[in-house]
Amino acid sequence: FGALATQGELDTRYDSRTRRCSDSYCHGARSPSWTQPRPSDEACGSCHGLPPEPPHPQSERCSACHTGIDADKHIREAKLHVNGEVEYLLGRCNACHGSAETPAPPPDTRGNTDPTSPGVGAHATHLAGGNGSRPVLCSECHQVPDTSDLSHPNGQTELVFSGVSTASADAPSYDSAAQSCTVYCHAPSESDPHSSPAWTEAVLADFDRFLIDHAAAEKKASSMAMNMVAHYPDRPALVSAMIDLALEELTHFRAVARLIAARGLQLGGDEKDPYVNQFRRQIRHGRERYLLDQLLVGGIIEARGAERFGLIADALPAGDLKRFYRSITRSERNHQDLFVELACQVCDEAVVESRLGQLLAAEAAIVADLPIRAALH
Repeated sequence: FGALATQGELDTRYDSRTRRCSDSYCHGARSPSWTQPRPSDEACGSCHGLPPEPPHPQSERCSACHTGIDADKHIREAKLHVNGEVEYLLGRCNACHGSAETPAPPPDTRGNTDPTSPGVGAHATHLAGGNGSRPVLCSECHQVPDTSDLSHPNGQTELVFSGVSTASADAPSYDSAAQSCTVYCHAPSESDPHSSPAWTEAVLADFDRFLIDHAAAEKKASSMAMNMVAHYPDRPALVSAMIDLALEELTHFRAVARLIAARGLQLGGDEKDPYVNQFRRQIRHGRERYLLDQLLVGGIIEARGAERFGLIADALPAGDLKRFYRSITRSERNHQDLFVELACQVCDEAVVESRLGQLLAAEAAIVADLPIRAALH
């Protein structure tokens, strides 16, 4: 046997009795029969896996890295096959994952495109950014390798958090079993948690239920504003602002009710909101303190709504529903600012800021303890 068949110091042999060769570079671990040849299409993958075992990247897109092979795994240049060399391309991240537009999955290294596959997940959302978030660089979660480094495509996913993800005192981490990360971006601490990506997933998985809960929240918000009108007739600025707010929230309720009807659903009954009920227990007694806390609690509830409606807007596909939730997000942000401005008319700004910090910490603890469900809160 020549140098090619014995490459790698193999002890290549041919058994004349069985008419089979063994331990050859050409056929790998197989011992093909000389008198039982197979078409090349049938034999492909019998000498090495498709793909080979790790640390070879576990992708079946051979043509992404190897020259002379087309997308259907047909060999275009036979002289390059079984020639003692491995021809591959370097310098392109999207040769193994991602598309022509971006190196971020989908597809992942296994060809998956569904976000429920861990290799796909929320990559595209992170890199693109959204209505309420900036684009996240690959290097903020991964050690971006030199594209000539052949040790990089090893079948493993290395996470090396950096940048804003490390802003919390807690060390950032990723739980592969739960497929969720604990980082500043999503849950900095009990004193300032952002909504988990799992909340968005729960809403998208049962959007009908979410819509019904959203309608109820808008109706309650309108009622709350009118209650403040009834309780504080001696404050003209507050009365005017709350009447406008009540009408706007009622307009939102009507819009969501129409979405519900269009889906063949019906509005739900009045149910207690565990988040709002727990949070309102933070409101203190005393006319001025009670009013201050009412306004700040209302503002924080609107801020949480703005954050979550923004997450929904980012996650929805392009269309009327996405535009609607982007509009709702802007409204909630305006309401958030309105409540804080009204609070500053009740007390000094320093008092407002101090109490706001206390209530934010309380709200964060409540959110951290609530179950994740297809509801606004």
